[in-house]
Amino acid sequence: LNEPLFYIYTDQDNDGTVDVVNDQYEYGPFTLEQMTNGVTLAPGTYRVLAYTYWSDSPVNPSLASAPITINAPDTTPPVLDNPNLPTLTGQCEINLVPSQYPTATDDTDGQIVGVPNVTFPITTQGNHVITWTYTDSAGNSITQTQNAIVNDTEAPVPDSQNLPDLTDQCEIDTLTPPTATDNCAGNLTATTDTTLPITADTSIITWTFDDGHGNTVTQTQEAYVQDTEAPTNPANLAVDSTTDTSATVHSDASTDNCQLDHYEFYSDTTIDGVANGTLAGTSTTPNYTYSGLTSGTTYEFYSKAVDATGNTSDAGNVEQTTTLGIEDQKIAGLKMYPNPVKNTLHITLENSNLKGFEIFNVMGQKVDSQAFFSPQPENAIDVRRLSAGIYIMRLQDDQGQFGVIKFVKE
Repeated sequence: LNEPLFYIYTDQDNDGTVDVVNDQYEYGPFTLEQMTNGVTLAPGTYRVLAYTYWSDSPVNPSLASAPITINAPDTTPPVLDNPNLPTLTGQCEINLVPSQYPTATDDTDGQIVGVPNVTFPITTQGNHVITWTYTDSAGNSITQTQNAIVNDTEAPVPDSQNLPDLTDQCEIDTLTPPTATDNCAGNLTATTDTTLPITADTSIITWTFDDGHGNTVTQTQEAYVQDTEAPTNPANLAVDSTTDTSATVHSDASTDNCQLDHYEFYSDTTIDGVANGTLAGTSTTPNYTYSGLTSGTTYEFYSKAVDATGNTSDAGNVEQTTTLGIEDQKIAGLKMYPNPVKNTLHITLENSNLKGFEIFNVMGQKVDSQAFFSPQPENAIDVRRLSAGIYIMRLQDDQGQFGVIKFVKE
């Protein structure tokens, strides 16, 4: 069959004498353990003798030999290339790539790259200790430590060095935070403890940028709240009622861009339709009662609106009225009949013509009035729509004189 059968003999001391025999035949390749039949050899150089027996010629084996060297076990660890590693520092992080890792030299494996016990990059602020481990192929290892310090000392830089002033008529109720750029945190948005809304005339807003590493910078911004708009003019002032010493008026409410505060009410005895009277009083509503007036006197009334800042509107319309009077008649020959009256009250004048009249109830409320475009000496006044009670009529003739009479309506 010509199949080779190998008997392995090992000459431990290389003197040509077989010291270890593996008497099992095998087909190669062979391991060291097979060649030594499980015997542990000391370090040194040996010769392996291989006898090959052929099945067709078992008594004439072929001999082959080869040297083999067994080295002593590797128990020497690598040697540090740099025993004193420098301290690593960084503002935001420390990041090393494998080509930057420290090394050691092994007598068998040559250069060995250290393996760190941390994951790069290191981003946590503070002091760190990195342990580097160098391990050769025989399992021998050595370690060394390296200090690392991540310490951010740079404050954020505001993106805008000068913030614009903020202005508003009434109040500032929203703010747009400014931004800054930080070497570590990147884009930052400022915060403030300013309370909204801002209503003070002048305020300083303090913005703070914090990078989270203990570095802060502040920036200020001025805010101005200045109401320069006056309220709308009170419109449609009218006299509601008049007595001999008082008059009650009202107008439409004014509006203001911010906050209406009160109304000012003026009076004037110069009858010219011009708002040049004196201040009589104030009210938080568009209603007001003038008091302390002189009976039988004609007044002009008007009002102004005032906001919370003190801005004052122009005067509204000027309204004219005459207080009631029980004084002696100034219209000569004024007569009235019948009294009490049920339907028609007749008025006669002696030397003038009737120009108009106003009728008031005992509460001072005007209940009727009329002006005559063609004055006449005798007038019939229809009082049927009046309720039963006592009334005061104030009359004016075409010579500008006034008279007051009292009548009873049945």
